Amino acid sequence: RARALPSLALTPYAPHTPQLDKLEPRRLLALVESILTSLSATLRAGSDGTKPLALLPKALNVLSTLDKVSLCAADGTELPDGDAVVKYALGRLVKAPWPAAAMVTLATAVRDIEVPRAALGDLVVKMLRKLDELEPQALPALLYQLLLLADGAAKSTVLREVGAHFERLLADGTDPDVVRAVQGDVCVHIQYAVKQDAALGAAMLKLAKNGGIALTPFSLPMLLSVARIPRFDAPVAACVVGAVGRSLVAAGYKASSPWL
Repeated sequence: RARALPSLALTPYAPHTPQLDKLEPRRLLALVESILTSLSATLRAGSDGTKPLALLPKALNVLSTLDKVSLCAADGTELPDGDAVVKYALGRLVKAPWPAAAMVTLATAVRDIEVPRAALGDLVVKMLRKLDELEPQALPALLYQLLLLADGAAKSTVLREVGAHFERLLADGTDPDVVRAVQGDVCVHIQYAVKQDAALGAAMLKLAKNGGIALTPFSLPMLLSVARIPRFDAPVAACVVGAVGRSLVAAGYKASSPWL
């Protein structure tokens, strides 16, 4: 059944944003550290508490442009340039405690930091580890943000982990109707993400062809939903037929061999 695509992005905080590029680097770093120090409380405050968080990407983007600078973080870490500042801030972000329910908000904000996607790998991994703490209904929106945050290699990891998460939900006794409804929403988000990023669809096909994605009650509908995009129709069909064929061959070997 077709599903309406829910809102995918956090509404940016725009009113009277200060000109952060006019601040001295030391004061800008102090602002970043203040936001990171109060991050857990900020995220727990809900929508009213996300205004300071909206300043973090812009502040880090300004600091990242510094070639040579002599800055010292509150914990004594020496920061010689803008890249070191961003790396330090992302490290603090990964180590900071924050509730699973706030992951969509956090991922949306971090997405605006102008760094290579690979630099956000540790953050993506931490979010994947917290999936079991997340309400099932929040998973579709988070998955979409994770696919945007992750680099090419990590996108495959995200898909595998989400598939494993659905298996755990069923094993733990979660209502199958709830799981199926969430899976349907996730497939809609993945289809939308592939429309925006053809490389994601190519990565999914490669993973499926190499056996990295087994055909399950989640992965099969996921692949078939991507097949509704014209350019992926034939490749996905061939991939699914090939996977089914290999399974039948393996089953035949098993049936004819007492040892197997």
